[in-house]
Amino acid sequence: MFWFRRDVVLSNCLSHGLRKQRKHQYARRLNCSFLILFGNLNVCQPLLMNIRRDRGRVMGNAEAVEISFLLQKGLCLSDRKDYPMAIACYDRLLALAPTSVEAWYNRGNALYALGRYEAAIASYDQALELEPGFCEAWNNRGNALDDLQYYAEALQSYDKALKFCPSYTEAWHNRALALTHLDLLGDALSSYDQALEFDPDYDLAWFNKALVLYRLGHMDKAIFCLDKVLIQQPCLAEAWIHRGNALYALGLSNEALANHRHAQSLSPNQIDLC
Repeated sequence: MFWFRRDVVLSNCLSHGLRKQRKHQYARRLNCSFLILFGNLNVCQPLLMNIRRDRGRVMGNAEAVEISFLLQKGLCLSDRKDYPMAIACYDRLLALAPTSVEAWYNRGNALYALGRYEAAIASYDQALELEPGFCEAWNNRGNALDDLQYYAEALQSYDKALKFCPSYTEAWHNRALALTHLDLLGDALSSYDQALEFDPDYDLAWFNKALVLYRLGHMDKAIFCLDKVLIQQPCLAEAWIHRGNALYALGLSNEALANHRHAQSLSPNQIDLC
């Protein structure tokens, strides 16, 4: 089966075997506008140096300007997927402002993107010690724990996110995935339903709910969910494959074969039906 996170383009995600796809919340306050105005991050460095040279009233604000600059530069570097350099920016920032929640959080996101999950959790923990109600940090901490296969602990993090943000759609979806890993399929369906109540067009929730329904033998309901996905992602080969599998389980062999052939036409180099 295929499991998806929202931060990957679905049509490019075809693979064989289990694939988890969750929503990972990135920069909470990404704002590169003042850097992009110059077209180059390095242009801002001389401006910062000019402020440092001012021995008058502005000098007292130089550190605050540098902190803001380092945060925005780190966010922009992360947006460009230059995660090691982004982490270096956050480390410099934290040397100046060790209680910066945003720096700890975004440092965790950059570490997560590099697959350094334990280090990411440590950064999220620092952010959460400073701001216990930071929903996105709880969500992302859960994702890192899930990637480490600590599913029960991941579930606790998602529950924390939902305690502070009850309508947090992605946390409901990610919670459902953790419950699925724990084989608590009925509870997983309830979490998918919560996610879809807040976002009826949440295609990943429809897709992953369909997989749970398939495992439970509810083929008609699984097809209904996959049809919801295909309204938004008509070229998603994985949805056509699973739809065909459900039709085959219902004894509708011809319809199943048509679905599988359509999936193959969408990804001829990645699907072998022979």
